[in-house]
Amino acid sequence: MESEGSINFSITTEVEQAARKIGYIDNAGAFVDGVIQVDPSGQVSAGGTAALTVVVVDDNNDPVTTEERVRWEANFEVVPE
Repeated sequence: MESEGSINFSITTEVEQAARKIGYIDNAGAFVDGVIQVDPSGQVSAGGTAALTVVVVDDNNDPVTTEERVRWEANFEVVPE
């Protein structure tokens, strides 16, 4: 869909294991809980792409090495300028 304006979106994630959290590892090596890393972090041009990066960690904030099931739901809305 081509459109001028911005896109609002929300993403809901769910990890099945109770002792698991989802987030990303920042450049300092620290786990950022509940946040999806987006690259590039600014505006994406029409037809552009962005990478979403997440990691699943255990209750000690250590990345898990087992297979995990993660469910994603996303809602997008185009807002005309």
